[in-house]
This record gives sequence, C-alpha cells and structure tokens, in this order.
Amino acid sequence: MAVVASKKIGNAAKRSKVRRRARELFRRNKDLLAFSADMILIAKKDIQNATWQELREQYLSTVKAIQIKN
Repeated sequence: MAVVASKKIGNAAKRSKVRRRARELFRRNKDLLAFSADMILIAKKDIQNATWQELREQYLSTVKAIQIKN
C-alpha cells in the first residue's frame, strides 16, 4: 500500500500523521482482502478531520467494492 499526501494536506507533521493513520488502517484490516492487491491511497484535505471510525468505515466499504469487482 502506498499513501500520497501532497502539501495541500498541510505541513510535514500533518502529512506524516495522515500517512501513519492510513498505513495503520491497512495493517489492522489487511486480512479482509481475499487476494493480493496493490493499493494507492491519495489523501484529500478532509482526511485530517475524519475520526478513526469514519476512516475505517470508508476503508471497509472500499475493500468490499474492490472484492465485488474481482
């Protein structure tokens, strides 16, 4: 999994926090993927204000959508 966080997100500390949260989300839920896949997460500015639960729900819905397509 790769995470892209541009300077639109904020300073280096904010971008790093976004990347850490995204990687942790993937690490905790990687067993939900039934197959091997490369993922790229492009962070948008709204991700800074999202709660952990909101991030997790969005991630899970995306994983389900990917699995339906395959």
